[in-house]
Amino acid sequence: MEETPTAVRRSFWPLRLTYLLFFAAIGAVVPFINLHFQRLGYQGHAIGLLNALPPAVTLFSATVWALVADRFHLHHYLLRVMFVGAAVSMLGLSAVQAFLWIAAFYLAFAFFQSPIPPLLDTAALEALGDHPERYGRLRVWGSIGFITGTWLLGWLIRRWHMPLLFFYAYATFTLLAAILSRYLPRVRPRPQPPLWKGIQHVAGSRAWRVFLSLLVMVGMVNTGMYAFLPLHVAALGGDERLIGFAWGLGAVTEIPTMWFSQYLLQRWGWGRMFRAVLALYAIRMILYGLMPAATWVIPINLLHGISFTLLWVSSVTFADQHAPPGMRATAQGVVNGTLFGLAAILGSLLGGVLYELLGPARMFLLYGGVLAVVFLVSLRFQEEAT
Repeated sequence: MEETPTAVRRSFWPLRLTYLLFFAAIGAVVPFINLHFQRLGYQGHAIGLLNALPPAVTLFSATVWALVADRFHLHHYLLRVMFVGAAVSMLGLSAVQAFLWIAAFYLAFAFFQSPIPPLLDTAALEALGDHPERYGRLRVWGSIGFITGTWLLGWLIRRWHMPLLFFYAYATFTLLAAILSRYLPRVRPRPQPPLWKGIQHVAGSRAWRVFLSLLVMVGMVNTGMYAFLPLHVAALGGDERLIGFAWGLGAVTEIPTMWFSQYLLQRWGWGRMFRAVLALYAIRMILYGLMPAATWVIPINLLHGISFTLLWVSSVTFADQHAPPGMRATAQGVVNGTLFGLAAILGSLLGGVLYELLGPARMFLLYGGVLAVVFLVSLRFQEEAT
């Protein structure tokens, strides 16, 4: 019996709430983790190295676990295991100060967290069926969660004078997400080619090679920005409340962009959407480099929701459209492994060096200039193609 529209909408609620909780957990951690490392006495190069360690695991973990889920139809079970493992690892990270212990728990955290986005996105695309362009209307709940986590933790840390509170918030949110994930739609088994043919499908595709190369460039800049912008704001006189507010306000603009992304996809396709990403990130980095006071981060961060949302939606759409048969989660894992693995490794290491050599302002100006050049080159190739 065919489901009514109301029943279909009802079935989306576990997905919406899981997105909400998972990204609330991320929002609780991202703006504050490097300030925690700095308070422990670590300098720019050490923070850059710590930020490069989790992506080293993500590079393989996101893709391998997604591949295992596709091959053995374990999407549902693995997602719950990853939520619990990420929560436990984050609690362990909160209790240590020695560099080696921090590195060990940070690696364990990445091992468990990195497969969550591709597995969750695969469940969402499965639920949407023949309407994958509506993905943004499910993923928008992650944006709402990120805003909630960032603003709430920025306010609570300052009010309660509990700088470690974000660790406990992350664990709470992800454990609740693990409980909810039991009710997510199950991914149907589909015929798959031999593994080597699936790998050949990706490695031999010019579209995959070009897209992943551009994704690495944007991902490096995005990683450097996330890692060192809080330190730049703090150096200009900002505190946790300002940082949390700016990050949350930036995420507010994700909501309308996510909601209307299906219309942008129908009008532009993923290619033009990704070119818009290059332009927006270039503008954003240049503005960070030019800001004379910490409070400027508030209006500039309004560009976050637009730039990051278009990056995420275009990447998920590309992977879904170019996935090998029966390897939907694997394709999402490749994109996640590239963006949050390879690009994050390179971006963390390079960002740590540039932060110490150039200072934050000139580092962001360099980022913006490079992306502006890549954007102009992409326009030239577009003109030649037409």
